[in-house]
Amino acid sequence: MRTRTLLLPWIFVLAACAAEPDPYLIVTSDTHLSNPDGRWPQTVRRFQDFLTELTANPPELLFIVGDVVDNVRSTPDGGPRAGDKAFWAREVQIYKRAQSTLPGTRFLQSLGPGHDYIAPVTLEEAEKAFGARNGSVVWRGRKLIWLTMRTAAFRLDGRNFRNGLSDAEYAWLDRELATAENAILLFHVPLRTDLTFRFGNWPGGLHLTVDPRDRIYPIIDRHAPRIQAIFNGHIHKFIKTTHRGIPLYLCPFYDNGCHCKVHDSGDGLEIKPVDCPQRGAAE
Repeated sequence: MRTRTLLLPWIFVLAACAAEPDPYLIVTSDTHLSNPDGRWPQTVRRFQDFLTELTANPPELLFIVGDVVDNVRSTPDGGPRAGDKAFWAREVQIYKRAQSTLPGTRFLQSLGPGHDYIAPVTLEEAEKAFGARNGSVVWRGRKLIWLTMRTAAFRLDGRNFRNGLSDAEYAWLDRELATAENAILLFHVPLRTDLTFRFGNWPGGLHLTVDPRDRIYPIIDRHAPRIQAIFNGHIHKFIKTTHRGIPLYLCPFYDNGCHCKVHDSGDGLEIKPVDCPQRGAAE
C-alpha cells in the first residue's frame, strides 16, 4: 500500500487489506467459439460476457483446456462438417479479439483435436495461431504443464490403438514433472476414471477418454505426489473425480459457462467450480 493510505483510520486500512482477493487463475475448456454462420454462434457472446464480468477482478491467467474454437459449419442437410482454413482463421481472430477485454490477464491453451486443428488445418498451423502445443509456466510457485493429445477418441475394443503423444513428448513430460515440486496438468482428452468412463461414450464403439494402455498413465502415476490437480475437457459435462488420489476436473464452458477458479490461498490450492451443474458428475 502507498504511504498516503496511512492517513486513513487504521481500522479502515486493515479492513481494506483483508478484503483484497487472493490471486487466482481460471481454468475452463470447450469454449467452441463459432463464426456467425457456424454451428454455435451463441458461444461468442457468452464468452465475451464472461470476460466482461471478470474485468472487476481479473484473473492473473486464464487457461482453456482445448476446443477453443469450433471450426464446424452446418450443411444444408443439418449435418456438421469441418470448416476450411479461412473459416477456422476467422474463429481464431474472434478468440484473439476477445482477449483484449482483459489486457492484464495471460491467456494460454492446450489444443483439441477435431476442432482447434483438423484437416485441412494442421497441428503446426494451429500452434502458429494459438501458441505452443505443449509447454509449462510457473504460477505462484506451481508449474502448470500443458500438452496436446493427438487422438480424440479411443476404441473400447482396443483395435487400432496408438499412443496420444510422441516418444519425445512423453520424455519431455517426464522431465517436466520430475523438476516440479508442485504441478498442475492440463490436457484436453481426459484420463479414464469411473466417472469419465461413465460419461465418455461416443457413437461407433468409441470413447472420449484416454485408453488405459497409453504411456501417459505410468508417467503420471510415477509423479503423482508432485501433481496437485489435473484439468481435462472434451466431455461437455462438469466432472469432479480423482486419479491416483489426484483431484481431476472437467470444467467445460459449453454450454452453461462452467469454469473453475483456482486460488492460491497461501496454505494450498483451492479449486472452486462456478456455474457448473453438478448432477451426478462429482464423487
